[in-house]
Amino acid sequence: MENAIDAGGPVQVFAESTPNPSVIKLITNRALLPGHLLEVDRNLPNTLSPLAIGLLEFPFLSSVMISNHFVSLTRATDDDWAELIPVFRDFMMHYLNAGLPIVDAEAWTHQSHRYTLDSSFGTSLDASSGGESDQGLKSSGVLEAKIDEILRDYIQPAVEQDGGAIQLKSFDPVTGQVRVVLRGACNGCPSSSLTLKAGIENLLRRMVPEVREVVAD
Repeated sequence: MENAIDAGGPVQVFAESTPNPSVIKLITNRALLPGHLLEVDRNLPNTLSPLAIGLLEFPFLSSVMISNHFVSLTRATDDDWAELIPVFRDFMMHYLNAGLPIVDAEAWTHQSHRYTLDSSFGTSLDASSGGESDQGLKSSGVLEAKIDEILRDYIQPAVEQDGGAIQLKSFDPVTGQVRVVLRGACNGCPSSSLTLKAGIENLLRRMVPEVREVVAD
């Protein structure tokens, strides 16, 4: 189901639970934002995505995350998901069948680079460009690139299965601390702390000896 992206035929939308009881995942056989991740919070207005705006008109939701071919919905109330899921599935199916835009085409042309799945990593490299020797910066950059590659190749696919996303924010070569950003179902998930330490941190420490700990912002 995860890879069943179909450019033709009827739109299908499937609902899946996630480890985070406040988040459900809607999977579709249509490509939504391949290679990108856009998270829109009710309290932080963003007009870039008409789809997210439409979903957030439902008072039950606090945020929407759109990625490759799925949408993660975060619940703002204690309403039962069993009653809400059919509503959101119908909305998504009608929206996609009508050919309505996922994002505003003109605005996306200028802003899409900010929402690539590795955009946090790019920002961290830009921010680290001062105060280090050229050799130190090169070494740090190589390690960050390796860490980012591991997160994208080994961690992100599994995290995406759960309706979430993980992005590298920074790596401090002095302390060995890796800072990541958790999004979608991973943000606020009761099991995310255990996953971060028992899974992600252990993997990175084995593959990159310079890593000593992983923390989430």
